[in-house]
Amino acid sequence: MLTYKRTLGGDWRLTLVGETTYVGRSHVNFDTRFPEMGGYVRTKLLMEIRRKAVGLQVFLTNPTNAFNDTFAFGNPFNPNLTQQVTPQRPRTLGFTLFAAH
Repeated sequence: MLTYKRTLGGDWRLTLVGETTYVGRSHVNFDTRFPEMGGYVRTKLLMEIRRKAVGLQVFLTNPTNAFNDTFAFGNPFNPNLTQQVTPQRPRTLGFTLFAAH
């Protein structure tokens, strides 16, 4: 995680955050015939502008729109009959307005 903070004019403050996590490859159980999962990177970028207790955050998750398997066990009785995938959340852009009193 990297964080950068800076004071803008007056009481306004800027914060930039970049967060990256690697999830290693693994198997759901000890039987190596089952498909692997993991082996992907999760990323989130965030920008916040605030003045005291009022502000705005803009965030972007999964900026590369990666489609990796996060957990693919599914039905334990037929793991080799059909592909079972739980992909990462797609690229998501959002914002939050906040005010505290």
